[in-house]
Amino acid sequence: MSRVLLFGGGTWHDFPGIAAAVTEALAPVARVEYTEDPGRLSRRGLAGADALAMYTCFALGDDALTDKSRAALPGHAQEAVESFVAGGGAFLPLHGIICS
Repeated sequence: MSRVLLFGGGTWHDFPGIAAAVTEALAPVARVEYTEDPGRLSRRGLAGADALAMYTCFALGDDALTDKSRAALPGHAQEAVESFVAGGGAFLPLHGIICS
């Protein structure tokens, strides 16, 4: 069974509720672990995952986002995700991630 790390968080959406729905939908084929901890977006944090799904809503112009430093992934997290995908890990960007 595949292991999926689902990284989420931000504003305007019920991220834990979405995580529960994704977990249920993928249950026949994957075990899903949900986190809002950006520290998991590291080589060590991604170790053992077959896929990384990201569902966030961190937009710099979002007035509801009080911590503007979360509007973009830190460089080391971006590099870890790129390395994960380059190494054969699947990547599933969902909804708001395209503007985060």
